[in-house]
Amino acid sequence: MKFKKNYNNYIIIICFLLALTFIIMGTIFLLYTNTNKNINSQNISSEKKYSNYKYMLKERDNKIIIIDINNEIIIEEIDVLVSDLPEYDKISLYKGVPVKTEEELRSLIEDYDS
Repeated sequence: MKFKKNYNNYIIIICFLLALTFIIMGTIFLLYTNTNKNINSQNISSEKKYSNYKYMLKERDNKIIIIDINNEIIIEEIDVLVSDLPEYDKISLYKGVPVKTEEELRSLIEDYDS
């Protein structure tokens, strides 16, 4: 009788551990799926946010680069030291300055260069 009682206790403990394992795995799965949904929705919203823009000005290696948003390529690197610019411009370039037209692009480059 004593052996049978201990055996029942082991079965209860094993069932409890299995249930706990499934609960933890389910929670991890749900968290993972929600994280991926958030990442995908951020990508979609950023694509919509810049869909009307053609270029992006950014800072790289203390210089300004021009990126073609549609083709995702660097068009040009401008020899303007970002460290010499006002703080507002540094922050803007770090985040990225979207530009709609070539005229606006030329104007911004002249502003940064002067």
